[in-house]
Amino acid sequence: MYKKQFFLIFFLIVLGLCGNAATAAWTYWTDGDANDHLWNSTLNWDNGVPVSGQGCGINSEDANGPVIDSNTAAESILISVGDSSDGTLIMTGGTIAARTLRIGYAANYTGTFNFSGGDIVLTADANADGVVEVGLQGNGILNMTGGTISADRVGVPQGVGSGHLQLDGGTIECNDFEMRQWSTSGTMDINSGTLIIDNGDV
Repeated sequence: MYKKQFFLIFFLIVLGLCGNAATAAWTYWTDGDANDHLWNSTLNWDNGVPVSGQGCGINSEDANGPVIDSNTAAESILISVGDSSDGTLIMTGGTIAARTLRIGYAANYTGTFNFSGGDIVLTADANADGVVEVGLQGNGILNMTGGTISADRVGVPQGVGSGHLQLDGGTIECNDFEMRQWSTSGTMDINSGTLIIDNGDV
């Protein structure tokens, strides 16, 4: 009897630990350190700087949005720009390692990602592909003038919203590129840079 109780308690403890790991609380941009606007400043997030396995939401426009520079190695499972209102992410260098980069999640709002340098790697896990979503329910804008993006899939848009990809430099490499798969409100303008679609699927 005591042995059964011991194993039941042990099982519940393990289950609880696994549950906490799978549902790590999101962290949201606050721009608490208004002097720097930097991604890697703890004061700028309500639940700490995002870590691997943790989602993050960005609802701050223009200069108040997070800046990822050459000193930053950003990690998250899901980066949502324009998560519940307008939001902007700026990247001039450094790296992003994540599963999903979502630009323009909230309906009736705009998410903007201004990307001029650095490297982004979006890696699949057991639940989803490594994907760039330029527009989900809202309006997504990706302005790219430099840097590299590597992903399983890029969607413009990836939902019922609208999306625009402005490629003026840098390189995007993906297995699949989905243009207007979910909505007719998807546009793309390539003036420079490189788009590589490994599977040839558009």
